Amino acid sequence: MQRNRTMDSAGRPRETSLEGFASTCSILAVGLFELTFVFQNFVIPSSSMASTLLFGDHVLVDRLTLAPPPPWAPFMHYRDVHRGDIVVFYKPAAEPNGNHIFW
Repeated sequence: MQRNRTMDSAGRPRETSLEGFASTCSILAVGLFELTFVFQNFVIPSSSMASTLLFGDHVLVDRLTLAPPPPWAPFMHYRDVHRGDIVVFYKPAAEPNGNHIFW
């Protein structure tokens, strides 16, 4: 048995609130997955790269291209670092005495 759905001005069925909520949740889930595992946003904290990046610039980093290829996913694209590539490093952790640890 088919329910009666309201129609919009073009004669198409309107989306129900449950369908709208499901669409919103799926977009948020895909976006959070991409921001967690595929892309990451960074802000330039200093003027050390002043000739290419300015203090306060935002950089969106592709986390998969330069990552080592995982053995379980040989289909993943991977390439070596080339001259001119911008590589992002995490800030080293500070010790309680104020010294930084470099591994």
